[in-house]
Amino acid sequence: MIKSKALEVNIADYHVDVEIDPKYSMLQEVLSQYYGLMEGLNTFLQELSHPYKNWEFIVKEARGYCLEYFHLIKKHPHGAAVAGIYINIFTDAIHSTADKGIKTDAVDNLLLFLQKIITDAGSEIERFMPAVDHCFDQISEYSPKEFFLFVKSFYQINKLAKLLYSHAPNLTAGYGAINLLLLKYYQHTYAYWQK
Repeated sequence: MIKSKALEVNIADYHVDVEIDPKYSMLQEVLSQYYGLMEGLNTFLQELSHPYKNWEFIVKEARGYCLEYFHLIKKHPHGAAVAGIYINIFTDAIHSTADKGIKTDAVDNLLLFLQKIITDAGSEIERFMPAVDHCFDQISEYSPKEFFLFVKSFYQINKLAKLLYSHAPNLTAGYGAINLLLLKYYQHTYAYWQK
């Protein structure tokens, strides 16, 4: 390994002792009985709490935890809030990074997580809908440039809507958020093909 005095000075100058932000405590709670997972989770949460975030690492780790352990999230009393935290991690990455590749990964992983919630929540879907609907509203608010990442994603919004309609045909709150998102999605898709 090449030793660099400049690198050592840079690391020393920017070294920050990081405490995990208390807003992530519910993520720890979900996995608290699985000691083998806690070290990796805490590393992930420290990175999330760091002032200089490595968004590539954060997006990759968030994907792993929210998808692999959704069965634990679903059973947890605060599972819907935990889902909301993961959704916010992805949306924060989309807002915060300038790297188009990381933005694209965050968009894809966010849509994949929404798909996971819709398909795997089963009879618990109503509990998760406030977080899901809030996410649909957030997606609708993106600028045209960022919204286009959702339009061209492999995990298409129209297919996500079909999943929601088929897995939750009688939602108490209705389908207003997904319907508004679909409208914007189709408008952007149509405008793109008109060019």
